[in-house]
Amino acid sequence: MPDLQELNLEFNEIRHVEEGCFQELKSMVKLNISWNRLKSLDDLAMPSSLQSLDIRMNHYKEYPGSIQNLTHLRVLNIDIFTEFCFDQKFLSLTNLSNITFNPRSVFSLKNDSFEGLRNAPLREIKIDFTGYVRKPIEIDFLKPFQFLKRLRISMGGIFDILDIITYLHGLRYRTLEKMDISGNNWYTRRMHFLREKDLDNLMTMCVKEINIGYSYIYFFPFLDLLDSRLYKCLEKLIVEANRIIWSHEEVLGLVGLSSMKYLDVSVDRQCKDKIEPDVFTGVPSKSNGKYINVTSKFLRSLEYVDVSGIDMHVKMASLWFHYLGNYTIIFDMPNLKVLKAASTATQLCIYDGYFKGNLSTLDMSGWNCDQVNPKFIQRHNKLTFLNASFSGLGHFINRKKRVSLFQGLSELITLDISYNKIYQFNDNFFHDQNVTLKFLNLSHNKFTRISKAIRSLSNANFIDFSYNEIEYFEKQDRDIIDSLVNTNFNFEGNPFECSCKHIHSLVWINTSRNFGRLSCKDGDISDILTNIHFFRLKCLSEFWLDFSVVSVLFFIIVLVVVATGYRNKSLVIYLYIKARRVIKQVNNLKERNNYSYDAFVSYSHMDEDWVTGPLFRYLNNELSLKICIHHKDFIPSEPIAEEILRCIDSSRKSVFVITRHFLASDWSLFEMDLARRHVFQSDSDTILVILKDDIPVHEMPNMLRKIWWRIVCLKFPYNNDVSDIEMFWKKLAEVFIRE
Repeated sequence: MPDLQELNLEFNEIRHVEEGCFQELKSMVKLNISWNRLKSLDDLAMPSSLQSLDIRMNHYKEYPGSIQNLTHLRVLNIDIFTEFCFDQKFLSLTNLSNITFNPRSVFSLKNDSFEGLRNAPLREIKIDFTGYVRKPIEIDFLKPFQFLKRLRISMGGIFDILDIITYLHGLRYRTLEKMDISGNNWYTRRMHFLREKDLDNLMTMCVKEINIGYSYIYFFPFLDLLDSRLYKCLEKLIVEANRIIWSHEEVLGLVGLSSMKYLDVSVDRQCKDKIEPDVFTGVPSKSNGKYINVTSKFLRSLEYVDVSGIDMHVKMASLWFHYLGNYTIIFDMPNLKVLKAASTATQLCIYDGYFKGNLSTLDMSGWNCDQVNPKFIQRHNKLTFLNASFSGLGHFINRKKRVSLFQGLSELITLDISYNKIYQFNDNFFHDQNVTLKFLNLSHNKFTRISKAIRSLSNANFIDFSYNEIEYFEKQDRDIIDSLVNTNFNFEGNPFECSCKHIHSLVWINTSRNFGRLSCKDGDISDILTNIHFFRLKCLSEFWLDFSVVSVLFFIIVLVVVATGYRNKSLVIYLYIKARRVIKQVNNLKERNNYSYDAFVSYSHMDEDWVTGPLFRYLNNELSLKICIHHKDFIPSEPIAEEILRCIDSSRKSVFVITRHFLASDWSLFEMDLARRHVFQSDSDTILVILKDDIPVHEMPNMLRKIWWRIVCLKFPYNNDVSDIEMFWKKLAEVFIRE
């Protein structure tokens, strides 16, 4: 195979490779022998054409000498083991641009550990050695990486952020694009007060992006770093999830980052920090009538800011806004695109101010906006994403019916105003978002109806109404939802009223789109929706029963009024007779379920084998039902017609096994006619039809088609599939169990 270019031998339990086995593969550029059991690679003579080599997860304790011949190698995945060393044999790898280290055992890091890689043009290195490195570490172990531009160090375990910064000594005066040294304190979790001397290695470097998040930093000397080389280069700083004390000096030091574009100083909500003195002292630079322009190089360069979780409700800042409350405060930030300030407890939204520029994403969730100034939101007319959940906006929106809080935000795509106790909108609330808005979160509010305001959101993809107070859908609600044909809704967590009073709402839910996991006030709605046909019939019977009772009572009242002109004796006799009639009717209703049989089965004698066999055994033996059939329960000396009527009257249900033979039998049709009359006389749903043959509805007897809406129909599987037959018996059992 001289033309073979790629060979993958991973996961093959290889223990030995014969000398020269790869020498003839002159064209091979990629070789993977990872996840094997090679203890030695000395005999691994590899073709010089190789560009990618993966020898991870083996058992070797020494690197192969033949690796020095791989001058075209670009990608190398290799194990790190005790006493490892990239020595002189690696110096020839002048094209190696991608290396992955795979630690296999505990080891030490020395100044010469990576010396053999000093000629390799490695621009990105990931030192992910958590749990494998032992102390002490020699501080110049990173020095051989001459071409390094992007660095990720993750030691974890017994190493903290101070240790990691110390080990950057080998990179002093270097220029890097990105450095990620976050999350290096998960074992000890000691709080760190960083001082200027602790950051000496960092201060000499020029790094555009630094991530020191999740490092338990309690104090960071931003002000002391103002004149450092690092500050002049830094464009992206991430110190998220620390517990920094934001004193006056630290804020001023942070503002001194004139090249900063991306700033993330967010903290966990469980450990909020405070900015103690006046953040803005000396910052206002211009005054123009009733406008104050707040600007600086720092503010003008920012593109992304995340201050989530920092408590900004501070004394001096509050006083600053209080005395300037009659002015429009403009933060001149022309490049700012994203501002995340969730859970900062700020009241900035109640003032007439805004961020001048092209702000497209604003997270103001958790702000205190009970007395919101609409202009604060309306002036950010470039917003495409706005999160204003947990902001107390319901107090304003519910009271100011005619005011649209989002007027002018014609580019808004995503809006989250959940958890605001909102229960109403004015009809034109989303007028300016009717074309652009795609995602609207109204969950955890107080809505009881579907607002007309959303009718205009014809391009919305998703509207979340979950966990509100919607009990049912009125016709207007249903019309609004149906009009938004391309919109998905979520109504999970609403306390739906699952009663006959709202049967139209339940039927519509069942036939409409998926609205999430719905539930009733007193149980699961899925059972009702699954058996909506039976629920509907139940409601219909309850309606007619109620209607009959009300009609009788109304008739009695009319008669009482008419009888007031009669003599007292006649009136008492008349009321007595009528009362007896009502009592008799009520007693008849109570005795309706006193039947001798659970079911009367009518069938053609041609189908007797199936009826007296599988059907009778299942109903009688499996369901323990008392079944009435011809040959077993008819009294021989009585007329057949009277016996049929007696069995129908004495049975809770009449079961008709309809086949072609049945339709050809006069007695069978006679039995069906008697059962039909019994349905209307007793006002009950007692007929169950089992279609044993494939017979279209239009071929059914006319007497059956007239009451088709009052019967329960089950089809016996025509294909004799075992699973379908089992499903038929299950449905048959459900019909009797519900009764």
